[in-house]
Amino acid sequence: MKKHFRNFLPGTAAYVIAHAEYSLSRRRNPSIPFRTEKNPIKALALAQAVFGGSSWKVSLVDTSHPVDYSKAEIPPTYKCGQCGAKRVKLWREYQTFLNHQTLRCAHCAAINQKKDISKIDANGMRPSRGGKTDQIGWYIPAVPTEENDSYWGYTSVPQNGCEWWRKLPTLPERVVIYTTQCVKNLHTGKSFTFEVPQQTIEYFEMQKGLVETGQAPMLGSVEKLTTIYEFSFFPAYKELLKIWTSNGFTTELIVQILADFGVTQPFIYKLLEDDKFISDVQPWFEGITCDGERASRTLKVVYDTVKSYFSPTGKSEWEFFTNFP
Repeated sequence: MKKHFRNFLPGTAAYVIAHAEYSLSRRRNPSIPFRTEKNPIKALALAQAVFGGSSWKVSLVDTSHPVDYSKAEIPPTYKCGQCGAKRVKLWREYQTFLNHQTLRCAHCAAINQKKDISKIDANGMRPSRGGKTDQIGWYIPAVPTEENDSYWGYTSVPQNGCEWWRKLPTLPERVVIYTTQCVKNLHTGKSFTFEVPQQTIEYFEMQKGLVETGQAPMLGSVEKLTTIYEFSFFPAYKELLKIWTSNGFTTELIVQILADFGVTQPFIYKLLEDDKFISDVQPWFEGITCDGERASRTLKVVYDTVKSYFSPTGKSEWEFFTNFP
């Protein structure tokens, strides 16, 4: 197997994953750390969580996730193939076939092309000898087609595609790995690990400090504040924010929430058939209107309701499965 890890920057998630694949192909165990995790096995798992996949090989298109230029939505395939950065502008190699393409964020493209991007602006433009340009060496803006089956040629991008790309953040946010303290996996009992913007954690720590010193009693206890923040890190949280005054409860959404919490598929099916469970949680899926605290509250109601079926001995789960008609 080729040493593909040499194509990536040491210390990045893709490098750790590719290096582990190379080691395993030679019947060796993973051997390098990632970020603050020194244990190679745990480091690999953390790198896979950050990168969003178990392999460094990234599919650049996915027709099951078309792109709507009018919305600030980004397909799952739109991420840096070098460091795994998501939700940012990406660049691609000029005049290169799709199956040989690599998407790169501004940082990774600059390193690959040995270009200075210290003065790159919010529109992805940077100074060059010929004036301002959105190119980074031989890398050009990567704008997927609306069908998400390919990428537009540099001079062929439609205007709404250009605007979609320009609205994306130019540089990746600084992120930190956060391990939950209050919200645990309902199946394993272990903490969740999330990649969270550093600014979010800094604001959380500031609010926590105000609570601890008694300066913000309206925020409740530290435990309540922590729980609200932790629920906001789950993928389903963003879906709840889309709910306005009408009830937004759907089977698809509740399944996503339960899966986010680690509930196993057989148990999810049982809960969906349990009229009491549905009647307990369904009323909380309305009146959220982009309110983050209300969205977290709804997730907490679902979490606590499901948790009531669980016990340290597993007796509650057993009774639920055997006695349910």
